[in-house]
Amino acid sequence: VDRAAEELAIPTPRAPWLDELPALVPLDVVLRGFRPPTGRWSVPIGELDDPQRQRQDTVAVDLEEGGGLLVYGAAGSGKTTVLRTLAAAALAATPGDVVLLGLDFASRALRCLVGLDACAGVSTGDDLEAVTRMLALLEREVARRRELLSGTESLSAHLAAGGSALP
Repeated sequence: VDRAAEELAIPTPRAPWLDELPALVPLDVVLRGFRPPTGRWSVPIGELDDPQRQRQDTVAVDLEEGGGLLVYGAAGSGKTTVLRTLAAAALAATPGDVVLLGLDFASRALRCLVGLDACAGVSTGDDLEAVTRMLALLEREVARRRELLSGTESLSAHLAAGGSALP
């Protein structure tokens, strides 16, 4: 194609596929193109490439629809990177609406979140007392929110009806 375009003295035509995504996509690039669904608690975490549909788009986790996110994998598979990215994206996309709590049972690499204003704490697996306190706190918070949100379909519906915001 390149040789034919050169022989005909015409510009090389655009490839019929999108450019490959870079190996690393900075969070500000991910956030720039992100438009959350109206009324949803969705957090952007990366970019996807769908060559069959000739589409590249933002990957987001809809925390309201799914109720949470489970991250698992073998050592070195990127679990901590996903969790730190999710924390940074949540804080950037919805500042003031996020409180972070971390349970780190492996690398202790989530300790870097402790310096953030929105981080209530990170407990490590070798501190059973701290882990127990954090799990008890989470259990109380879930019960409190269950009570506050009873009678509404979702957090978005609660807020749309004039309900108080939940950090």
